[in-house]
Amino acid sequence: MKFLKNFISIPLFTFITGFLLFQACEPTDISSTGEVNVKITDAPSDDASIQGVFVTVAEVKVDGESYSGFQGKQTIDISAYQNGQTKALGLAELETGTYSNITLVLDTETDANGNAPGCYVLMANNEKEDLAASGQSTIEITSNAAFEVKENTTSDIVIDMDLRKCIQYEDQNSTEPTFSFVSQSELDASVRVVNEEEAGTVSGSFKALFSRS
Repeated sequence: MKFLKNFISIPLFTFITGFLLFQACEPTDISSTGEVNVKITDAPSDDASIQGVFVTVAEVKVDGESYSGFQGKQTIDISAYQNGQTKALGLAELETGTYSNITLVLDTETDANGNAPGCYVLMANNEKEDLAASGQSTIEITSNAAFEVKENTTSDIVIDMDLRKCIQYEDQNSTEPTFSFVSQSELDASVRVVNEEEAGTVSGSFKALFSRS
C-alpha cells in the first residue's frame, strides 16, 4: 500500500511542478498600444521677400528611437502650413505611456529629389538661400515636450516649427538677405510638440517673419 501511495504521488508532484513552471514562463504583461499620427505645422508669417521655406525631413524619432510610421524622406514648404493647416508625416502604433520628446532629423545637403540644398529659403526671384552651415549634412531638432499615448486611441501629435524663431539673417547690414538656421539650442527651443486635441487658436496681429533692423 505504501508503494502504491508513493507511485501515485510521484507523477502528481511532477505534474504540479511542470504546471507551475509553465505558468511562470507565460507572459503576464501584454503591452497595450495606441496610434500616433505625427504632423508638422508653422506659425504665421508675412514676409513678402520670400516664396517659401523648405526643409527636408529625413527621419523622425520618438524618445531617440526611429518612428516607424514616418513616410520617408520629404521636402516640405513649412511656410505653407499655417493657421491650423498641418502636413502629415506618418501614422504608427506605439506602446501606451508617456513619451518625453520628438526629434526631427533634417537633411541639409539634398532634398527628396536629390537636389541641393536640402533646407533653404526660396526667394521671390526663385533663388535658393541655403540655411545650413558649410559642411553640415544633417541637423537634429529635439522638442522635449512630453505627450501621452492611450490604449486604442489615435493621438494627433503636431510638431510646431516656428520659422520666426529658427531662421535668422546672417548679415544684418547686407542689402541682400542671407538666411541661416539659428544655434542648436535656439533651434530646439523654436520647436514645440502639442496634442491636437489640447490645442487652441489665438487671433491677433504679428510682425514680419524676418526683420532687417
